[in-house]
Amino acid sequence: MCQLMPRLLIVAYAYPPLATIGAIRPLTLAGEAVKEGWDVTVLTVSNDSTFPKDSSAVSPVKTVRAMRIPFSYFTRWLKFILPGKEMLWSVMDYQHDWVPTAISRGKQLYKSWPYDVVFSTAPPFSNLRVGEALAKHFNLPSVADLRDPFINNFTRDFLHPWIWGFWKRYYYKLLSKFNEIIIVDDCIRDELYGLPHHLIRNGYNEDEFSGEPPERFDQFTIGFIGTIYKEYNLKPLFCAFELLPNHIRKNARLLFVGKASELAAKRAKEFGLSRVETMPVVPRVQALEIMKRCHVLVLFGSDSIGTKIYEYARTGAKSIQIYESESQHSYECAENYKLATNIRADKPAEIADAIAEAYHRDTYDYPESARKFTRRAAAREILGILKGLVD
Repeated sequence: MCQLMPRLLIVAYAYPPLATIGAIRPLTLAGEAVKEGWDVTVLTVSNDSTFPKDSSAVSPVKTVRAMRIPFSYFTRWLKFILPGKEMLWSVMDYQHDWVPTAISRGKQLYKSWPYDVVFSTAPPFSNLRVGEALAKHFNLPSVADLRDPFINNFTRDFLHPWIWGFWKRYYYKLLSKFNEIIIVDDCIRDELYGLPHHLIRNGYNEDEFSGEPPERFDQFTIGFIGTIYKEYNLKPLFCAFELLPNHIRKNARLLFVGKASELAAKRAKEFGLSRVETMPVVPRVQALEIMKRCHVLVLFGSDSIGTKIYEYARTGAKSIQIYESESQHSYECAENYKLATNIRADKPAEIADAIAEAYHRDTYDYPESARKFTRRAAAREILGILKGLVD
């Protein structure tokens, strides 16, 4: 029997105080669920030192925390000696060692707080294992929320096709046990092999853009806020910077803020570019402030899968997405909704022209289409699906 106030369990390894963009979707869902009359608890991790902490994000609901098993630190050591080869020794991701305690804590919670539906958001994809196990044990409806493609969760070098075949079958079988599947981008659809699903994109939080916008930096700033992945091709941006007219280049800088930003500085140095500044991971409030003050914001390919493209667009800054192929879903998202200017990686002169155009801008109006993508609207869509399962 459902309670008068339906109870929702959100399984989210990435959740405050962990400073990761993956924490924002479950955080927003929890807040909106409470407003809609749900009773909510989040099952999350208690001891992960690999992520920085951000005290600016506070959970609006009760959290139940599960530990990563101490003796499995050995598997984390394997992550460093076999980088990108987690599929050889883990179960879906290297956070798999929280699964036993997460399932145990979920079962304990049900005794005092019998929840009605389970929502698992991934990555980490081990969240799906936790949610599926709890839903099966208590015969509850469940939803899988996929924020990233599974196929890109690991590096595929030297892995035998048989290994990939095994993981594809495992992933499909696991997803097929959920009552509903939600994806945030079309590219994830390719991995579902015909399983029914809902497309509910990420977005931005309008409350974070209320009030008067801050002044732009005195120095013309071309910014990137987020994680720099080793797969990113930064050379086109560096080439474009060098192609800028002298009067712009002398008053401009490249600013990288976030995890692995030092990698961008290292590559810039190898390229011979000196006007590059970096900052480590900062609290979300500060990251948004920096984003709003930039004149140009840069995206690399798959960034539109996350929330960055929507937040970039909402700042009113010139957003430039550097892409490798028009077949990328990220290209289509930016193009269809005018959220960013798409420029091929092999055309640095066009990137330079777009930056120069932004240099001479007087206003920073954002595309009206950006308003279509708010996190609250996405959360309400998700709650509609959950409500249908509970009813």
